[in-house]
Amino acid sequence: FRRVLFRSPVIGQNISSHRVLLTQTELRKLTNKFLGGSISHPRLLTYGAGGNIKIEKGAGFSGYRAAIMHLAPYIQAGVGNVCPFASAQCAKLCLNTSNNGRYKRVQESRIRRTRWFMKDRHSFLAMLFREITAFSRDTRMLHLKPAVRLNGTSDIRWEAIAPQLFTNFPEVQFYDYTKNPKR
Repeated sequence: FRRVLFRSPVIGQNISSHRVLLTQTELRKLTNKFLGGSISHPRLLTYGAGGNIKIEKGAGFSGYRAAIMHLAPYIQAGVGNVCPFASAQCAKLCLNTSNNGRYKRVQESRIRRTRWFMKDRHSFLAMLFREITAFSRDTRMLHLKPAVRLNGTSDIRWEAIAPQLFTNFPEVQFYDYTKNPKR
């Protein structure tokens, strides 16, 4: 695995035309559609108490606060492959079911997120923008630097799919681990 750090090459540039905008009502309807209406406040990013154990252990370490997004890996969601370089052995040994991932509801949630990403990328990215914005604001209020790992259990080329993520959030340190030899 290789570690890849993403930083915005253009800090402060106004690229508002690239922002993904939806109203609060539209986002709520789409969130309920893809993540299930019974969930009071579904999130794409995991952070804080009760989230990812590795993220919790590193809280405040070196002045950073991290968030992570978990999707259903490989072809588990039945809507495409989010780990294009995964071998059969990699898929078999995936950390997807470790820690909180062993619970049925967590797996179902990851599958719903992946299906949303694959079926309606526009609204998915709109929600992701909102969550990164809120996470960054809350983290800076704690006098920490925000760090986001978008590929917790996937290997998506976010820099190709949504480059505006990196230019719109220059204060966020995006990081990733990949099997893609070209990244």
